[in-house]
Amino acid sequence: MSISFAQYYLIICPIILILFLLSAKLNKSYPLKVLIICSIAILARFDRISLIILFTITSINFLLIQYLLYKPKYSNYVRRIGIIISLSPLLFYKIFLPFLSFKNSSPFSFESLLIPLGVSFYCLQQVTSLCDCSKPNVCKLNYIQYLCYSMCFIYLPAGPLINYRNAAPQFKVMENFQIDTNKIAQGVSLFILGMSKKVIIANNISDNIDSIYQALQNVPDIVLSATELFYLLWSSALQLYFEISAYSDMAIGLGLCFGLVLPINFDSPFKAKSVSNFINSWHMSIMSFMREYVFQPVFMNLKKIINLPMKLRYSVAWAIAVYLTYVANGLWHISRGINIYYFISISFGASLLVITELLKNNSKKTIFFGLSSVSQMLERLVLFIAVILSFSYFITPNAHILSESILNSFGNFYITLPKFLLRLGLPENLFGFIQIIGTFPNIRMGGTLPMFYLLLFTLIVFFLPNTGEIFSLYKSSKFSLFHYYWSKKIWQGITLGILLYVNIFLVSNTKVYFYGQ
Repeated sequence: MSISFAQYYLIICPIILILFLLSAKLNKSYPLKVLIICSIAILARFDRISLIILFTITSINFLLIQYLLYKPKYSNYVRRIGIIISLSPLLFYKIFLPFLSFKNSSPFSFESLLIPLGVSFYCLQQVTSLCDCSKPNVCKLNYIQYLCYSMCFIYLPAGPLINYRNAAPQFKVMENFQIDTNKIAQGVSLFILGMSKKVIIANNISDNIDSIYQALQNVPDIVLSATELFYLLWSSALQLYFEISAYSDMAIGLGLCFGLVLPINFDSPFKAKSVSNFINSWHMSIMSFMREYVFQPVFMNLKKIINLPMKLRYSVAWAIAVYLTYVANGLWHISRGINIYYFISISFGASLLVITELLKNNSKKTIFFGLSSVSQMLERLVLFIAVILSFSYFITPNAHILSESILNSFGNFYITLPKFLLRLGLPENLFGFIQIIGTFPNIRMGGTLPMFYLLLFTLIVFFLPNTGEIFSLYKSSKFSLFHYYWSKKIWQGITLGILLYVNIFLVSNTKVYFYGQ
């Protein structure tokens, strides 16, 4: 599906917000009805298949939840049936149909297949509702409230994933909605800043990445230098981060305008000092789901089944649970079907986490990954390499070309320098044994300006506070050069107004991104 970014976020969302606030003036119970009607209308307009799937699953699960609340007999079986029903669209579109498309006799073509809008998120949200509904102190929702939670357009395209027990009280309160101008001002400001990350930063990086891949595809004998390869890989990692975090910021900002507090999704992941810290800082709502609903149940059951000494049994159960969690997480992310790169990425990521954590916990001398500064630097280096490689394969339009480029670059290793350094009189034999071509960034890189942008964006992710910190949505323990907090001041309003104008000016050809699709 192809939805105009400008149409969705600059026309549809503001209109719905205006209707939502006007309805609150008329009657405090109207906003919830306006939100569900508009959410259904958006799905009906852009993806009727997704509307049918979601409406069916939501209705079935609501009935199952009522059974679980009032008739606990056979509750485990009922819950498992509901989970299977909830996950079936995700498995069908992401695994079953891609598998059929690889058969020559199959009438299906996965390349032309459109995964339903929001299926990656609403399937998991239904799982949380089935698992959380019968827990103590969890609000009970009526059908309209549950429908609104399941279909809410705010977090449908790219998250964040909000679980049932945290969402239920918020949708319950919406029956008696109170307008909070401070939250609206905070939400609009965060929305504009998130849009700026997408339109000004992510799109800029994406254009340069696309030009490189176009050159690699059109001229097969191009061999990237080590500098150019690093530019491509690191740009890919930055582009993915700014893209997804931008949509999360916009969703969280919209949520505040509608009176919803959505979970934080990113905690400056590139500042992470360890593999586990990075994992817990990246797409936190999804990782929280995987940890609570996949890892913990698997680990708790395995440690009872495995017949080994206690310490070894716990380590083996933990390692297996990590691998299975990575498989589940990878299946959720894939959009082109399972291939060899999927298995490599899953195996490498899970192995890296397992090895580093086991070495930390079991090695008294901490030979490789201990508490010393050298060990920490080594772990961060390994983490950095793993991140840029995995992210590059995640967003690349052609994994085969990327693999060939990496192999060719190491097979014909040389370094190129930006032209402006050579114009400043830097000697070409500065590195002696390393060949200096002096053409980076050449015509396919678009001049020296992209290098400046890359440096600027790198400084942002490593040294500046996250948007969540700026808007006091959470307190991070990670390092920042300074701490800045949003407030309702005139100069900040003027700055955000200028950013909004720039976004509107640049946004024309942007399409809405659907995470996990």
